Amino acid sequence: MNKQLLLKLTLIYFVALLIIILILFKIDVGSKDVSQAALQKNDPIIVQKDFQSNGQISNYSLIDDILGPESRYIPGALRNAPEGLDIASLFEFGIFGDSLKEIKNTVEIVPSETGHSPESSILKVTDGPDQLGAIWSKVSAGNYIDVSKDQTLSMWLHFGYNGALNGSGDGMAFVLQNDNDGIKAIAAENKHSDHPKFGEGESLGVWGTDFKSSETNAANIAATAIQNSFAIEFDTYADKQDNGDHVLETRGASFDLPIYNAAPQNNSYQHIAMGYPSSSNTYNLKRDYRGNYFTMNHMLPIKNLYMTDGRWHHVTINWQHIDDKTARLTYQFNDKKIDGTPNRNPTNELPIESVYNYVMSYAYLTESTTIDISRFHLPKEGPNANKLRWGFTGSTGNHEQINLISFETVPSVVNAEISASIYDETRKFEISDKLQNQANKVFVGDDLTFQYHLEYMSGQENWVNIFSKADMPAGVKFVSADITYADGTTEEVTDPQITNNVLTCKITRPLNNLMKSATLNIHAQAGSEVMTVKSAHARFKSQFDITDVQVPSFEIVSDELNLRTDPFGTINFANKSVMKSPFEINCYVWKKDLYQTNASNVKLLYKIKNSESTEVTESIADLQKLSRTTPNILEIPKDKFKFGMNQIEIYAKDYTNGNKTATHVIIVNVGGDLLFENNTPHVFFRTQFADFPGKIIPRMGKWDFQVSDARSKSNGWRLAVSAMPDPKEKTHFNGKVIYKKSGGKELSLDSMQVIDSDKKDDDSIKETNIVKPWKSDDGILLKSKGQNNPGKYSFILSWFLIDGI
Repeated sequence: MNKQLLLKLTLIYFVALLIIILILFKIDVGSKDVSQAALQKNDPIIVQKDFQSNGQISNYSLIDDILGPESRYIPGALRNAPEGLDIASLFEFGIFGDSLKEIKNTVEIVPSETGHSPESSILKVTDGPDQLGAIWSKVSAGNYIDVSKDQTLSMWLHFGYNGALNGSGDGMAFVLQNDNDGIKAIAAENKHSDHPKFGEGESLGVWGTDFKSSETNAANIAATAIQNSFAIEFDTYADKQDNGDHVLETRGASFDLPIYNAAPQNNSYQHIAMGYPSSSNTYNLKRDYRGNYFTMNHMLPIKNLYMTDGRWHHVTINWQHIDDKTARLTYQFNDKKIDGTPNRNPTNELPIESVYNYVMSYAYLTESTTIDISRFHLPKEGPNANKLRWGFTGSTGNHEQINLISFETVPSVVNAEISASIYDETRKFEISDKLQNQANKVFVGDDLTFQYHLEYMSGQENWVNIFSKADMPAGVKFVSADITYADGTTEEVTDPQITNNVLTCKITRPLNNLMKSATLNIHAQAGSEVMTVKSAHARFKSQFDITDVQVPSFEIVSDELNLRTDPFGTINFANKSVMKSPFEINCYVWKKDLYQTNASNVKLLYKIKNSESTEVTESIADLQKLSRTTPNILEIPKDKFKFGMNQIEIYAKDYTNGNKTATHVIIVNVGGDLLFENNTPHVFFRTQFADFPGKIIPRMGKWDFQVSDARSKSNGWRLAVSAMPDPKEKTHFNGKVIYKKSGGKELSLDSMQVIDSDKKDDDSIKETNIVKPWKSDDGILLKSKGQNNPGKYSFILSWFLIDGI
């Protein structure tokens, strides 16, 4: 063979070898994400990007909508992370390690890299092979499960990516424990020796370790687990070895054999299951000529799953107290979409991938079991009575994956519940999308209130700085928002921020055992279009709690005769002076048949109710035309409104057939200020036929002067008056205006004198009639100094209302 041919063959060989390497490692030089595990171990760097598809799963757009984009490596997972809490002060790392074997707790808190929630932090449990991690609630910081109370935990889990399904390992476990080792608790053989043998791989750091081929006692396996515990495992690897060969590898590999034997033909053996790790009943002895081994009893397993899809999965765990001995534990997996809205399987059946026959990764899953509280061996009294430590463990063996957690609630610090509803204010009913009747139908123009009720259940801290983001669905128009507290007080949301149809506001007062609840009321009006209004989402976030809620979907339908008003809802005026006169309301009235525009027999009827109205007469206004786009302007005289609340009730009626709309209510609040009102512009003193020095001349006719104080409790005011002769007159009265208190001395009003004052003792509007207490010989009077010629004389009275005592 000549040298040239040999060179060609050598070149072909190396090119083919390079192609094989490229195929095996899927090198993508255009990507930016680098495996952190590879960087930390100084292994050759395989650069890949976060793919949106892996060729194995159909319906990617649906999966993205529910779970969000796929992230194969930690940088992408942090960028796509959902909103979470800052957990640094609430948890503590498990303490364990073996310096000789370089085994240590791999848990690490890393910052979220999302722009929308910079305060969020992510827990990284594992990111490479042969790792073990544990994190525990910090009981001293008030983070624990109180077994005597109902509580809800929620978090997001990310199990990394492995399209091969059986190439990942090993997963995570949610753990409740009262192990005597506290935060040092971990699954290990010889756990209290200098060199323990830790339970990585199949034990997930919580279940017992199966390392000895001579072992025959399940109690010895249970003793190596975390003691006094209960766990929910999210197992991503099938430990299904069916013989004793695992002893040669000095690690267990058979716990999941029952899962495999149940369906050996499955493409996935990933599963969720529960159990008591320190119970000998959890483990089953199997004998083999090569050595003994143990399998595990899985409580309520959900099998054939796909969790290592590179996406975030939401988990909610409910602890329901039953009695001193038992509780109900329920978990929900994939119960929320990445945007916080609910996720359910629409047919109540698990969606199955049609080609590979595993449960789709976005499927909603749930299981529930009764917990025997005595298994935790909690103290009966003392500072730690009823307090159960909770946390997560996770491990990898020969196979690896990233395990990430983003926490949403810490119920023992703040245990809260939020519910949502919509109330039709016009027709007086609560909207429900669960009933196939009129309960989910509102009419065009109906006034609606979106209600979000926040309830403080228990906790170590006040529930403070609660920020809300509530979607305003298409088809309704925002009016105003206010917050009602448990003590009955209401505060207006004075500067609501609405961006992209999302209302952002803050619950300003702290909620606690003294102030148990608050309700955010968002007032809106159904639009003029017939349509289905989608369910709307709201999120409430504080330092210790993130909660998502939904209001129901409903339909806007058209009545035979329709009315819509603008403005509508509640309108607030600081005082009457800022009100336009007359007060105008745009009333849109139309019939279901839009071509009918004749308004000759259709009238608007309205009435006003306020604190001074006992019997209210209904007024009738003519309409110019029927139209849903051109308003009829209803003008109401300004003097019809009184200080305080004025309730306007409006409806339209067709006198041809008697059809009429529902009554629309507009609330006009006038007040909130200190005002001097109802002043009589011209007042008079009695006519005199004889005059002499020192004569007191009494008042005559109507004198009406009133102070209205709509401010809060403890505010006060003073009223001062001065009088001077009218400068426009040539001849002035020989005398002066005085003020005389009942049984008191006279005060000359030649200079300003305080004649009345008051201080409020509650928050209600207080009206003070200045003149009413005066008798004929006190109050403001006229005093002569001597003889006056016959004629008319004028003074100018100046009134000064002073804020403060």
